[in-house]
Amino acid sequence: SEQLDNVFAVLQSLDPDIQVTDDYEIYGDIPPGGSLTCDDDFGLYAGPAVPGGVCYPLRLSVFADGGYFTQVDFEIPLGCGMTCDVESGFDPWSFYSILSGWGNNWHVSSGRNHTPGGSSSFKCGDTGSGDYDNEIYCAAVSPFFNVPKDATLTFWMWIDAQVLLSNDDIALDGGLFQIGQCGTWQDLAPGAGYPYQIVSGTTGPFDPGTGVYSGTWGWQHVTLALPDELAGPRRLRYVFGSDEAGTREGWYIDDVCVEGATGIGDTQSGRLQQPLAVSAYPQPFSGGTTFVLTGALAGSAEIRVFDLSGRLVRSLVVDQASTGQTELQLYWDGSDQAGVQIPPGVYFAACTSGSEDDLLRLVRIP
Repeated sequence: SEQLDNVFAVLQSLDPDIQVTDDYEIYGDIPPGGSLTCDDDFGLYAGPAVPGGVCYPLRLSVFADGGYFTQVDFEIPLGCGMTCDVESGFDPWSFYSILSGWGNNWHVSSGRNHTPGGSSSFKCGDTGSGDYDNEIYCAAVSPFFNVPKDATLTFWMWIDAQVLLSNDDIALDGGLFQIGQCGTWQDLAPGAGYPYQIVSGTTGPFDPGTGVYSGTWGWQHVTLALPDELAGPRRLRYVFGSDEAGTREGWYIDDVCVEGATGIGDTQSGRLQQPLAVSAYPQPFSGGTTFVLTGALAGSAEIRVFDLSGRLVRSLVVDQASTGQTELQLYWDGSDQAGVQIPPGVYFAACTSGSEDDLLRLVRIP
């Protein structure tokens, strides 16, 4: 309610694995109801041995003239991108009703599955073989993760939801997906838009005309490029809603993946030696894919591709890799050791160079 003069903030890490390299920023005067962004960034560093895919606690202490002081505790994820096949762990995901008075049907289900050799997926619907409930408005929410630049979101979905029989593209119930942070959510949509729109006059939670997935469809692959302005810590949210009458089996989500060609920001060249890392593009792929090796390459590098059972599918060797910071690219045509094209599914690529190694999840689509 009053202007804050000479505002500055100090950042500290609450975990010894995360070091704050630039902990002090000046914001100047902030008027009542206003906001300011400083011109510089705070700096954080995590060594190569610090586990990724984990959120680490930080504390921001804010000061201003006249004795003003407040602290904000928050978490920030380490690493880039996110994958979830539900089989290998889903504890960081949460399921809840979005508004009071509406139901929640999200859970982990063994009713349908997309992952080759898997048995589970996220489902909004009955825990058994029945339909979802009437008057639900609920979400399946991912943990925080860093959206990289040039990011692509992919997932597989199966849906059976109520539509208006008189018009094939008008829905009574349905689902959509969002991305957000700090309690603010932004709607996302597939490149061609949602195939259905919520009917006018429905008693469900969505506004009339809202684009949704609905109807009855088998497993289908959804791919969406995420704009660079979304780079940084975010969460994904899958939202489903139904009206007061009529239900169907529900909505299944499986094999969620966010990945990109670069990190969330530019690195300062020469400051640190980066550990070995392997990525691939396109990803998912239908024909071949190109492996990109970055970091400390020593002498030679080997990429071994395994299926989900641990069977070696293909071994590729890069000779005469230069020592130190560099980047190498290697094309793989999607064939196994015998030259036979591998079937669609989930695979893992293990890259080794000297004492360094890295692991990459691959998805081949039809």
